[in-house]
Amino acid sequence: MGKVTKGSASVVGDESQIYLTPERIEFLKGRTEKTRELFGGLLFALLRWMIASLLVINSGGAIAVLHSGRLEQSAVFLVGGFYLAGITFALLFGLASLYMLTRFMPNQGEIMILEPGLHDKRRLEEITEGLDAPPAYKDPLHLTGWPSFLCFLIGSVIFALSMTPLE
Repeated sequence: MGKVTKGSASVVGDESQIYLTPERIEFLKGRTEKTRELFGGLLFALLRWMIASLLVINSGGAIAVLHSGRLEQSAVFLVGGFYLAGITFALLFGLASLYMLTRFMPNQGEIMILEPGLHDKRRLEEITEGLDAPPAYKDPLHLTGWPSFLCFLIGSVIFALSMTPLE
């Protein structure tokens, strides 16, 4: 085994292990918490915007159906149904997103219990970089916002085609 240096972190003997000092561990903990806060904040803001947009466009369509005197009666339930389905899918997208955020956020709890000493470099990289979290894009739940948008588009097309002409 090679020499252990008591600096902040150093490679030991073989390239697969690293020695972590208490200072380096505190640095990793701080960086991990800041990264998690930033990532989580950005993701939540983006999801709030997307969910709100899907709710607004579908709700606006539903309100337009209710207040339109020019829509053929036979199309009211069909168009309204698409907008209602769009609202439902938007809410499901919100629930699925919440689930995905908790499931796919890297599990960095191991960093919080690191002790000074030798650590496997590969495992340390996995937990500090979040490589142990499964990729969210492989889960079909991330597609749940699309049906809401498609319901809005279909409802809008049917709405437009079912309007009686102006006299």
